[in-house]
Amino acid sequence: MMSKFLQAALLSVCVLLWSVSVSAQDRRVSGRITSTDGPVPGANVVVKGTTTGTSTDANGNFMLSVSGSNPTLVISAIGLKTQEIIVGNRTSVNIALDEDATALNEVVVTGYTTDLKRETTGAVSTVKSRALTAVPSGNVEQQ
Repeated sequence: MMSKFLQAALLSVCVLLWSVSVSAQDRRVSGRITSTDGPVPGANVVVKGTTTGTSTDANGNFMLSVSGSNPTLVISAIGLKTQEIIVGNRTSVNIALDEDATALNEVVVTGYTTDLKRETTGAVSTVKSRALTAVPSGNVEQQ
């Protein structure tokens, strides 16, 4: 009878030690995503092969929990080339993305959503910055 109790206690200790060692492999990785224009807000950072991911803040910073001995981050943003970075043992990763001018011709921003150009129906207009500066101001002092 005592040996079954000892076996159960030993099994419980083994399971506890295993769960602690598995959770010890999880770690936080932080970093900053930039391009030639500066920080990249809203870039997607995903651990390859998982659904774990996050987006960068207004300054291009991110923080993400990763597990495993050699995780890979997949970084993507509209108008920039997607990059895969092997994290290794690092806890901080700074990444500079290159421009992808061909991808810009495939996206249409409609003001409340983003659609592929080939899937857009209806009227699409382009507004130049000159037209925006020519709009009369509602302030009496500026007229």
